[in-house]
Amino acid sequence: MAESLARIARQVRAARSFLGQDVRLVVLPEYFLTGYPLAESIPEWTDKAALAPDGPEFEALAQIAQDNPIFLSSNAYEVDAAFPGLYFQASFVIDPSGTTVLRYRRLVSMFAPTPHDVWDRYLDRYGLDGVFPVADTAIGRLAAVASEEILYPEIARALALRGAEVLLHSTSEIGGPRLTPKDIAKRARALENLAYVVSANSGGFVDADLPTSSAEGMSKIVDYLGEVRVEAGDGESDGTPVHPANTLIGPDGTVTVPDRSHFAATQRKVIERLADLGLV
Repeated sequence: MAESLARIARQVRAARSFLGQDVRLVVLPEYFLTGYPLAESIPEWTDKAALAPDGPEFEALAQIAQDNPIFLSSNAYEVDAAFPGLYFQASFVIDPSGTTVLRYRRLVSMFAPTPHDVWDRYLDRYGLDGVFPVADTAIGRLAAVASEEILYPEIARALALRGAEVLLHSTSEIGGPRLTPKDIAKRARALENLAYVVSANSGGFVDADLPTSSAEGMSKIVDYLGEVRVEAGDGESDGTPVHPANTLIGPDGTVTVPDRSHFAATQRKVIERLADLGLV
């Protein structure tokens, strides 16, 4: 997890540098820190993969949000001291100050504990505001829909009725050249609720028995009319500045005439930067 967090920090910094300093929201895909439980028991997976809300992993994510500065959203397994022995799959949003402003626990899961499984106690502790949270932020009213929950109109509608304007969707889904049920659902949830959907899919599987490229593409932003405004291709959608611009413009704005050695030195710096980013 520490290695993944360090890589994500580099990729977020590189993407913001490449796309522009006006990038204010980054949504990471499902399983960005761990895989998914297979043969592990609930206690085994809790010990192996579930984060503490005040643990070092969330501190590192908060630092990424502060350093860039951005709103950072994703989904992870986490524990809750109020429900010892269990874990929940949680979507979250961290604001540019490093504060977690939204925490949504997945409500529908066939293979993991959910708030619905401890419904009365969960409501007593968090209320409906904690079940269907919406964060009023500088970039709009944000809410989260976890993974395959995009298929269920009721969850998105409940969030929209509480004022959500942007639905953040961390997912890991099979892609393909034709419309899939989840891809149709992204458009439907946006149009039904007059909300934006920002959906981030995995950039492929690593060290798994599934084909590496099964879960690629499908990341997209859908506007409130159900129109796809931008869509990522296959693989990771991280952009990295390869070659710096304006190397022949001096601090005073004048063009300088370089020695031949300038170009070799620039290429060395590019290679060093790629190495620092873990890309070569």
